Amino acid sequence: MHKYLIILISFLAATSCRYSFELDTYGLEQRIAVRSVIGAEDSTSILVHKALPITEIGNEDTYMDNAAVILKCNGKEVETSSVRLDKTGFRFDAGVFKHGDRIEIIAGADGIETATAVTTIPEKFPDFEVDLKVVENGIRHLNIAYEDNPETEDYYGVSVLRQVVLNATPDVLLPESPIWPISYGEGLTLDPNAYSPVFTLWNGLSLFIWKDCDETDNTYDIYFRHDYENYQIKERQIKCRLFKLSEELYRTILAEYDLSDSPFASLGLSSPSFTYTNIKNGVGWFCSYSTIDSEWISDPQEDL
Repeated sequence: MHKYLIILISFLAATSCRYSFELDTYGLEQRIAVRSVIGAEDSTSILVHKALPITEIGNEDTYMDNAAVILKCNGKEVETSSVRLDKTGFRFDAGVFKHGDRIEIIAGADGIETATAVTTIPEKFPDFEVDLKVVENGIRHLNIAYEDNPETEDYYGVSVLRQVVLNATPDVLLPESPIWPISYGEGLTLDPNAYSPVFTLWNGLSLFIWKDCDETDNTYDIYFRHDYENYQIKERQIKCRLFKLSEELYRTILAEYDLSDSPFASLGLSSPSFTYTNIKNGVGWFCSYSTIDSEWISDPQEDL
């Protein structure tokens, strides 16, 4: 019986791979693609392109005619300027927005359905304290303790930068550089769709992101080593660049992380990655953040 069962399964497996099919593209249309990450108190840029169904790439005209954007801040329209980037899209520039501003975009182009999106720029990262100490074998433990509202779901990020002063005359200051952690510490709250703690590169920074809806544990821990031991070091310093993320940006970074850092890659498999967009009738992302830097902290001197 087992032999016939194996033969039947083998036959089905062999025949199931040998049929052809036509991909049904019903309902797939050209869309507006919007990409913008708005930082509090930074100038604003918005990229608008034409997006095509994958089955139409190479067959459809990608030229975008007369793209237009209406941008509103707290319900009032704000002025924008535009620059054509290439045949498929434009860049729209606007002024500076501040913490708490609700930004709405309406983007359209000839022959394509109008797309809309909304983001609210987060308030600053809450009050915090930073502590740095050596725990063992030269490993640094960086603890960030912050005040969080337990009644709201908040989204945070941190990038740790360091600078090194060398023994020279005059003192030589090496440029700021990101710290790469060796472990992920405790207390990291993740989106259920994430497969591992989220540490990624974003905008040239090494960045941790996390979601906090915990009533008790408002701390974040990073463990790292220094790699400047071959230099004649006079002093090492670190600082934290702390981010408050909009939910849209948090989910965008998660989706990009999941797509590029598949835990199944080592097995030769693609990730069953989720996608995310907050563009109604379109694709892409329209999101925001705010950031604040801590003071420079002198590194413990145990192994200088």
